[in-house]
Amino acid sequence: MDQGQLRQAQASANSAAEEFVKARGERDAALAYAVLASMLLREGDLSAARGASEKAGNYLSKCSDREAELKVAMPTARVQALAGGLARDAVTKSFQEIASKADRFGFVPYELEPRFVLAEIEVGLGDRANARSELESLRKEATDRGFGLIALKAAGDLKGLTPRN
Repeated sequence: MDQGQLRQAQASANSAAEEFVKARGERDAALAYAVLASMLLREGDLSAARGASEKAGNYLSKCSDREAELKVAMPTARVQALAGGLARDAVTKSFQEIASKADRFGFVPYELEPRFVLAEIEVGLGDRANARSELESLRKEATDRGFGLIALKAAGDLKGLTPRN
């Protein structure tokens, strides 16, 4: 997925999800559907992403795993945000709750990722100043905490937010 081979990644995630369902691996099925939902969102297929996200939630409800809960929460919240089903404040609150829960559980990457998504949403809403501020803060914190991939993503998005003349 990160190499831009979305179709291949999507097929792999779908296949993995089906195998986990057959093997009754609810946690892994939930995670595979969450990954699939993320890919479908990246591809712009909101309807299919919603379906994959719902499947992820259904399988997650059959197990108890805090990390899986956070991994499923991210694409689910993104689907809700992009579908327009939540007001801007509710979207912000949803992602802040994910970050707070991640902090309580001690899962730093899942604490940082919601902030990255919120910055993306701010860009989409035209609030470039808030997005820039959040991305700069996120890049620094991710770097300081040793999460280079998140720092690189934030830096890349910052480059795309160069001031317009």
